[in-house]
Amino acid sequence: MDLNNYDDLLEKAYKKIPENVQQSSRFEIPKVELRIESRNTFITNFNKIINTLNRDRRHFLGVF
Repeated sequence: MDLNNYDDLLEKAYKKIPENVQQSSRFEIPKVELRIESRNTFITNFNKIINTLNRDRRHFLGVF
């Protein structure tokens, strides 16, 4: 297969993809908000972070 034929096939495939599939956005995790009290550190937006990651909170409780 020559390069010109590949480019033509690629262009043809891109034209078949709907517009809403071609658009992409950057996945961003919320910035961690901490509260430090004495020797303890608390993540105040912990629920927001795990909901954004779509994970169970028990998965992260062992890490933090």
